[in-house]
Amino acid sequence: MNIKSFALSEIGPFDDITFNFDDRVNVFVGENNTGKSCALVCLGEVCVYPFGMPGKFFRADRKAKFKIGFGHGKRRGRPMYSGDLPIKMDIGTSGFKELHRYTSLLKELGYTAFVPALRWGTEFRATGPTTAAQKAKLEEKNSG
Repeated sequence: MNIKSFALSEIGPFDDITFNFDDRVNVFVGENNTGKSCALVCLGEVCVYPFGMPGKFFRADRKAKFKIGFGHGKRRGRPMYSGDLPIKMDIGTSGFKELHRYTSLLKELGYTAFVPALRWGTEFRATGPTTAAQKAKLEEKNSG
């Protein structure tokens, strides 16, 4: 799916700006410190969550917002998604609603699945191939 527009507000040097994209090639050009990197990082945050946004882009009130629009060939309408930056998906009552909304956005981008990475620690890392004896020893350790 092609991104047709990307709007940002209250982030970096932008009070309110909308980028309209071509179907083929888009290039960000400008003087130093005009917001090229900021715009691309924000786009990365929306399209590749979690991208990791530097704090230097945010203003003191941290009320940054985005709006992204898609083009559809034969489908009617032009879906538009909007939200706060950085994207937050806390697991909880509101977190699942936000996760569902965000997965809808990713489907518009062409993703077929979204599996958020949850990392609870490093103790689960494999140390190499597991033999039957090692597996039995691990199961014994975990059951006790």
